[in-house]
Amino acid sequence: MDDLIAWLTTQHNGLRTYAAFQQRILRLAAENPRHSALFSLLASLVGRFMETYDEQPLPSDVADDAFKRLIALVRQAAETMRLSETDQLRFLNKLAVAELG
Repeated sequence: MDDLIAWLTTQHNGLRTYAAFQQRILRLAAENPRHSALFSLLASLVGRFMETYDEQPLPSDVADDAFKRLIALVRQAAETMRLSETDQLRFLNKLAVAELG
């Protein structure tokens, strides 16, 4: 997860980054069944965002805010993985209703 965060923080905030992130996170879901729900929810979150702006311009302020939110959620996800199952479930529920923009 630390590698994913390091990669993400060096990327541009455009839709290609979201697509690459989604591929990476789905790979993590397949490799880490213990946390597959977490990774799948992150992939879904990014997928919904990409669908919203599919073939439409992505305003720079929306792109900046969404990217900051994504980075924050990924950092929270990494921290949550070390917590109790109850706390993990609480974060999964938060992530299930989260939106990037």
